Amino acid sequence: MKTQLPSLFLVLLAACNSQTRSPAADPAPASNARQRALEAGLGWLARHQAADGCWRASAVDPACTAAFDHGQPKSAWIDHYDSGSTALGILAFVRAGVTRNSGGEQAAAVGRALDWLRAQQNAQGFFSRDQSFLYNEALATLALVEHYAATKDASELAPAQRAVDFLVHAQRPSPSGEGLWGWRYSSRMEIEQKFAGHAPDDLQKRELFDSDVSVTGWAAAALASAQRAGLAVDPAAPRGAAEFVRWCRGRDGLVGYNDPKNAGLTVQGRNDHFVYHPTCMSAVALRMTLEFDAAPEDAFVLPAAKRIALDAPAVSADGLSIDYYYWFHGTLALARYDAARGPHYFQAWRRALDESLLGLQAHERHPCGTGGWLVPDRWSYAAGPVYTTALALLALEQQG
Repeated sequence: MKTQLPSLFLVLLAACNSQTRSPAADPAPASNARQRALEAGLGWLARHQAADGCWRASAVDPACTAAFDHGQPKSAWIDHYDSGSTALGILAFVRAGVTRNSGGEQAAAVGRALDWLRAQQNAQGFFSRDQSFLYNEALATLALVEHYAATKDASELAPAQRAVDFLVHAQRPSPSGEGLWGWRYSSRMEIEQKFAGHAPDDLQKRELFDSDVSVTGWAAAALASAQRAGLAVDPAAPRGAAEFVRWCRGRDGLVGYNDPKNAGLTVQGRNDHFVYHPTCMSAVALRMTLEFDAAPEDAFVLPAAKRIALDAPAVSADGLSIDYYYWFHGTLALARYDAARGPHYFQAWRRALDESLLGLQAHERHPCGTGGWLVPDRWSYAAGPVYTTALALLALEQQG
């Protein structure tokens, strides 16, 4: 049981604290340090852009003027994720206020990246080679939409709308037989092609409905941005995404990756020696719930926010607690929670985020590494430091 302090004592304590507060508690130095980190990080991205405008992991070392070890295993860095990593780079600049129309070297980098990304888009509207990969498609759509929203350049409207239309068509159908559901790695169209010409059996139906919270979160974010930018979005798409995420909820604010039965369980992957944060899916779901549900249920919202706040960013001695992906989604979720419910969790989370990310940012004597986030996390094996740097920037750029 908590001890209740007398009200007069609380008043005196507050007055004392206000008079003796140390400079370190002042938000201004923290804000200044964050701004310097953002500038250095954007500089790292600009220096490591491939000549064709893409941000790809395999181009990081060749972009350096001299040999430099970026500190991450390169065995899985393949071009399959180039559209997604390029989109993350564009988003990092756009959310910092840099567009292709801003002027200067960074604006030129954004312009090259946009030109490259648009050149990858095919007639169907997706960006990956051969067949769609919904992480790539959702991120690329989000980047095109947000840049269009920032510039209102009429020439960007058609590619952005085509990308949005593809996302909606790629969304999986609800297992109820009515409406839409979530997204998975492949598009709905590609799954349906497997049993074209005959009615799907039960196994094929399950494959058609299969969705996961992680991909769905990115696709839903793209559609939400598209709605705000005035693009045409079928309202059934975000409604279906919200239904799917609502179905994935477990107890006490936990959310399953693709089923409520696995709420709180580890989403396994290549780097399972890293710590898994069960609240990662809670963060994605909380942001979506507050975005799309007209009357979000406190039975989920409050426990989810509390769980996320308790698992704030921290760097363990072995580095295995680092998770840029979770930290990004947790930042967005708690910022939206506090905006909707009043100040509760975001400022404490932001202090922990700043301490963790600013401590991880590279400050090498060799200028090639300066400003990047080169320390890997659980998910960075495929896209390397482009991924980790862009996500760190996006988390730091989020306003409370």
